[in-house]
Amino acid sequence: MSAEDPSVDPVGPKDNRKRNIAWIVGGVVAAAAIVTAIAFAVMPRDATAEPGASASASADPSASASASATPGSTDPAASAAPEESTAPDANPFPELEPVAPQEPGEATGITASLVKFESVTGEVVGPGDVAAAAVRVTLDVTNTGSSPLDLNLVVMNAYMGAQRDPAETYEQPGGSPVNGSLAPGETATGVYLFRIPEDRRDDVTFVVDYYAGQPAITFRGPVP
Repeated sequence: MSAEDPSVDPVGPKDNRKRNIAWIVGGVVAAAAIVTAIAFAVMPRDATAEPGASASASADPSASASASATPGSTDPAASAAPEESTAPDANPFPELEPVAPQEPGEATGITASLVKFESVTGEVVGPGDVAAAAVRVTLDVTNTGSSPLDLNLVVMNAYMGAQRDPAETYEQPGGSPVNGSLAPGETATGVYLFRIPEDRRDDVTFVVDYYAGQPAITFRGPVP
């Protein structure tokens, strides 16, 4: 066969493969372009909105400032208002003004009187007790109210000197605190013992508590 024969393809097998690959790639690119065009055509208008709208809203400093200031009250007077004080009372155990030991002490619904003082020696009854000089005090309690008085709430303590050093208590000899219920107009008698050295009896304070929250009846002065 001569070189001038027109029935023979002048392109070799390798060139045919390259041409076929070029056609395939071109077809894929054309198909991708068609799919992209269809997607943009059917996409909702909200999805194709300008991105600058959301960006400007998030970047607006006035909007973020107002949002951060929203919680709570923005009234400076309200934020500057002082909190209610929770400090405890100066004296959580209030007391009435003391009277002399020989005088009656009066409070709401009750009158207390120290009717007798005796110098005795406190007896050892339990662990920690030490036999020592003591004062035995007889207390009269009168119910001046209109309802029964719970004598089980009556507690008597003693303190020595202006600094009010607590005086230890004894049960014996002869201790007998008031107890039970006291009817209006009635009087009950109790006996209390306190360890008070003889050289510290020139300034003694007796405190009679009879009800929680009510000022205690107090007596202050020298005792025998």
